[in-house]
Amino acid sequence: TSKQGEQEMKTLRNAKGFTLIELMIVIAIIGILAAIAIPQFAIYREQAYVASMKTDCGNITIANEAYFIDHNSYTNCFANLSSYGMANLSADNSAVITSVDIARDFTTVINSTKTNAEVTFVSTTGLTTTTIPAPVVP
Repeated sequence: TSKQGEQEMKTLRNAKGFTLIELMIVIAIIGILAAIAIPQFAIYREQAYVASMKTDCGNITIANEAYFIDHNSYTNCFANLSSYGMANLSADNSAVITSVDIARDFTTVINSTKTNAEVTFVSTTGLTTTTIPAPVVP
């Protein structure tokens, strides 16, 4: 049995595997990569939300211009734009169409429940602006 015990010890010493330090190094490397990737992913996600808001704003603008051709005035009512190709907004987006003089101008503001950004189009200037609030640092 003494020989058998020595045989088992040799087998254990020759067993292939990872040491605890090797496993800890791998976990540390994965942690570093995750610390770099997660904030970058959040930035890309924010950019995607803003891009969908800009697309909705552009679509509303085109639909409202088409509405103007038929009615000689713009509309503040999103439902009036459905027959001009603007049936739905992207998921989680909402739109507000306002006007000082419905016969001459309109302003579209797009918000999303997924981001604090706001996309605004002003027809008198033709400019689309994106407002992204600075993150709150505690």
